[in-house]
Amino acid sequence: MPRKTKEVVITEDGRDKGKVFIITEPSSYESEQIALHFLNVTTRKDAVADEGMAGVAKLLNPANPESQQLLARLMTCVTYQHAPGHKPQVIREGEECQIEEVATRMQLKTEAFQLITGFSLAG
Repeated sequence: MPRKTKEVVITEDGRDKGKVFIITEPSSYESEQIALHFLNVTTRKDAVADEGMAGVAKLLNPANPESQQLLARLMTCVTYQHAPGHKPQVIREGEECQIEEVATRMQLKTEAFQLITGFSLAG
């Protein structure tokens, strides 16, 4: 059976509006590692249980090195479909990155997490 994929069309106003990204489910091993990494980051003893999703958001702060690794893993599932019928492109980082808005990056990471785990970060 082929891996699950999800097409994400950016609808928010901005430089990425109309761009199409493809999220592809990683192997079961990598999916499990991502889920375990998420649990490890979000169940640390310094997490405050009564903060709910706000507490999770704090732990997933990109300034946290553990979170950076997890968020980078999620981006390995994302490719850019620059034109219909063309092979999707690997996301390039830095100045040549196809993603121009921070909000788009966060949306794609959220979508990748949901595809992998079936769990929504929306709360």
